[in-house]
Amino acid sequence: MKQAKSRCLYPTPAQWSRIQARAKAAGMMVSPFLVACALKRDAGGRAGEPLVLTADVQRELFDRVARLDLFSRTMLAPLPGMDMAVFEAVALLGRLFAPEGPGEAR
Repeated sequence: MKQAKSRCLYPTPAQWSRIQARAKAAGMMVSPFLVACALKRDAGGRAGEPLVLTADVQRELFDRVARLDLFSRTMLAPLPGMDMAVFEAVALLGRLFAPEGPGEAR
């Protein structure tokens, strides 16, 4: 195996303490720990930590985003027999029936 080259790092004393503590908690030396973190491997000993959101909350958020996606696609889809989407039709109706200025009606 090729010899690794030394590199410089400039953390604050507080950052260095935190890095050392996390490396120790992961059961690693600091240098391999930092390399593992930089390469996005599981280096922080976080594999068993619970997620911030429960699986049910994640599923509910996903369902809501899926409904928003369906709604936006529907609003942007052309109306049958027209070259205009629902969104454009609503905007047109708003322009046609909106007052021209404050307090003025058509």
